[in-house]
Amino acid sequence: MKPGFLFVNKRRYPPWGLVAGPLVMVAGLLVQLSNPVLSFVFLLLTCLLGPALIVYGASALLCRRDDFLGKAAFVTRRVLQIGVVLAVLLVGVIQTLIAVNAKSDTPADCDVLLVLGAGLDGSRPSVILARRLDVAADYMAAHPSVTCVVSGGQGPHEDIPEGDAMQIYLVARGIDASRIAVERQATDTEENIVLSLPLLAGRGRVGLVTTDAHLYRAKLLCRRAGLDDVVGLAAPAGTQKWAVLLRVRETGSVLLTWLGL
Repeated sequence: MKPGFLFVNKRRYPPWGLVAGPLVMVAGLLVQLSNPVLSFVFLLLTCLLGPALIVYGASALLCRRDDFLGKAAFVTRRVLQIGVVLAVLLVGVIQTLIAVNAKSDTPADCDVLLVLGAGLDGSRPSVILARRLDVAADYMAAHPSVTCVVSGGQGPHEDIPEGDAMQIYLVARGIDASRIAVERQATDTEENIVLSLPLLAGRGRVGLVTTDAHLYRAKLLCRRAGLDDVVGLAAPAGTQKWAVLLRVRETGSVLLTWLGL
């Protein structure tokens, strides 16, 4: 019986990783400079994939040695190859969970909405945030007894807290200000939920309003915060470009959430 995949060292492998690795790292840097929203892609390419390719390329050269170092290099190649397969499977699982949850729950009966912030352009809601607010405004117009909590603090390059901008937008859409409670401190999704808990207490079933690709992780964080009776109301990303970017970013965010980071 011939040795299998794990044990056959052909000793002559092209060291293409030594070229591809630096190129991938430069690509990660360019992604970060062009779109800071994709910091996960920057970390993936520059801090993980690029260095791994360099190690893979170096192992191709070291495999040619007929000593312990050569054997160690060959084992390293196999470990990296198996790691790539596992990583692809992991990404597939995460994307499947995102896709399955990227729609509104039916029936979406709730007593209060929680609208998660998503950045401002100065003092105006970003395209993504405006889509979330449109979904909330439409639901509240159709259900006059429903109130809402809008959540978001003031980030870099934002003139006012996101919560205030969200309230202004909803009022402009015809929603009475008395139906809107504002949370102004949150800086991320987990804080959106945790800091909104006092405002949601005793109001009944919560309708979670966020972008479709964000619903899986947001619901997971709700359960961790003790919000069990939650229904999802999905908002579109706005453009195909943002839909793709958000799914890419959510891959890393979901993984970090699983790890408790």
